[in-house]
Amino acid sequence: MMICFLFNVIGATKMRCLMKSYDRITQGCCQGNVYNRSVSGCCNNKLYNISHQGCCHNINIYKIPFQGCCGDIVYNKHHDAIQYECCNGQVFNTALEKCFDNAIKNKTIAIQVSESSNSAVISRENISQKILICFLVLTCLAVSYPIPFH
Repeated sequence: MMICFLFNVIGATKMRCLMKSYDRITQGCCQGNVYNRSVSGCCNNKLYNISHQGCCHNINIYKIPFQGCCGDIVYNKHHDAIQYECCNGQVFNTALEKCFDNAIKNKTIAIQVSESSNSAVISRENISQKILICFLVLTCLAVSYPIPFH
């Protein structure tokens, strides 16, 4: 009984790739080619090098780190000095949008000026833009409501 059990475990690791035998734990079969799993992968029946390539939903091969996989789409992470990222299966421009709660949100500037208190509430992620916007708002308020200098 022990010999039969040992034979089944060894037999379970051996597979056939067309007419070639291979070990399914350390090797794979891709379009009739046996490959080493520690070096290569198979994506949509095409071999790729796992050290600098990835497989996007078993459809397309992409280049790591220059491209990414988002849903089933391969996208360029940088294009014309613009950075792109993935959010819940959708690609977005990080300069204009952000991913929040698995949804893409616009990075808009929200300025709310209260006429009664002459104050401005500004919400923005970038501190330097807050300072610039505050300066512009204060300049506008200074023009609209002149402050006497003593």
